[in-house]
Amino acid sequence: MMMKMNWETAACGRKLKEAFEAEYGANRSIPSAVSTRWNTTLRLVEAVTDLDPQSLNSLLEAQGHKGLCLSAREWCQLKELVDILAPFLQATDLTQGEKVVTVSAALPCVLSLNSHLIHMLNASRHLVGLVKALQKSLQRRFQGMFANVRMDETAQPPVELPFGDMVYMLSALLDPSFCLFWSRVR
Repeated sequence: MMMKMNWETAACGRKLKEAFEAEYGANRSIPSAVSTRWNTTLRLVEAVTDLDPQSLNSLLEAQGHKGLCLSAREWCQLKELVDILAPFLQATDLTQGEKVVTVSAALPCVLSLNSHLIHMLNASRHLVGLVKALQKSLQRRFQGMFANVRMDETAQPPVELPFGDMVYMLSALLDPSFCLFWSRVR
């Protein structure tokens, strides 16, 4: 029974893939998500939202996957999600290098993300709660950085707070890529 179900699922997947390639081109695809990497899921959602919603819904209906069709509201929510999280993807890529020093990018990334979230509070229609939660989490997690740049007035010395070591500020200052450019991002 299990073998038959897998065979049917594979056949259905091939049929949908062929229809997708016929509609959007042989070199166009939607990347797979990897459960241990959040950024692959964002890239998947971004690839879906880059497609024309009407043609995608028509394709899904024609292939018998009407339950996967997105409403206009769902489509807008996904596009907004991509707009909110895209800078987090860039910051992740910038700060996770294995062969280069990335500590100098930490403070500029955190301050840029905070600035982005402030902007998104006004720009967001559907996901304001997510934006507020992300900003609160960012400010709590990197409270020491915010205290060091005087964006958080806390009674504790910054060095006792998470990421409160001056190495983040000094490394950004000494990196020619950032110098004092990060100080304008508030």
